[in-house]
Amino acid sequence: MLAGLLAVSPVFISPYTHASTTKDVTVSWGAVTHAFAYQLEELGPGASSFSTVYQGTDTTVVLPRALGEYRYRVMGCIQDPSDASLPACSADYAHYSEEAYLNLQNAAATRRVIFLHTDLLGSVAVETNEQGASNQ
Repeated sequence: MLAGLLAVSPVFISPYTHASTTKDVTVSWGAVTHAFAYQLEELGPGASSFSTVYQGTDTTVVLPRALGEYRYRVMGCIQDPSDASLPACSADYAHYSEEAYLNLQNAAATRRVIFLHTDLLGSVAVETNEQGASNQ
């Protein structure tokens, strides 16, 4: 880590079902000493570069997102030297957290049924899928 720069802890993401084609994604990170604000950036499906999706003082943000693959990173910002009411988010003052990866899929598409076949004592003898193929 470079001396004098703000370091942001790892980004954590949690998807929650919102509707059949979107989900609420909760993105959170640890607070940083001396950070005036935070800038959260996202690289979404089909994007070639990161874009800012949040800038503010919260360390948790909920974003409704369509299905697809996403990457997130966050930077701690300082007060803008020319305007103390604004954050200054720049590699001159801080560096990005490690990127967090998320692949949102339709819950119905990832549903899986497992049948447990037991012996007379109730111990599982074999697991099979819906087609009867063994999972072992």
